[in-house]
Amino acid sequence: MRVFKFIPSQIIASVDQDIIIHFVGVQGTFHKIKIDGIDKEIDLKRGEIRTITLHPTKTGTINFRSIGRQPSMSGQIIVIDK
Repeated sequence: MRVFKFIPSQIIASVDQDIIIHFVGVQGTFHKIKIDGIDKEIDLKRGEIRTITLHPTKTGTINFRSIGRQPSMSGQIIVIDK
């Protein structure tokens, strides 16, 4: 059985700092990525790159995951004070 995962699966960022994430489709034919707090899901095919920018305004954890490929394909953005 193949296991898919995000590398890195944990990102540390500061409040009021732009976070730019590049999702790269390396393996698997298709991924549907969901990020907490963002309504739209990201469709990602092998060979594609999708870039998102977040600007967190409070501390906490933002979870992201590939729908249908859990629990292995999940990650966190941990937002800390400056």
